[in-house]
Amino acid sequence: LPPAQRPDVQRMVTDMLNRNVIEPANSPWSAPIVIVRKKDGSP
Repeated sequence: LPPAQRPDVQRMVTDMLNRNVIEPANSPWSAPIVIVRKKDGSP
């Protein structure tokens, strides 16, 4: 994850955790994060 994108990702993950959209997991299986910018440049 590029350092420039880390704050955006941390903010989004924290928000999704707080809304119970995602939950912490401890699994040998995972998937990479793919960030796609919107037309207006926002993540």
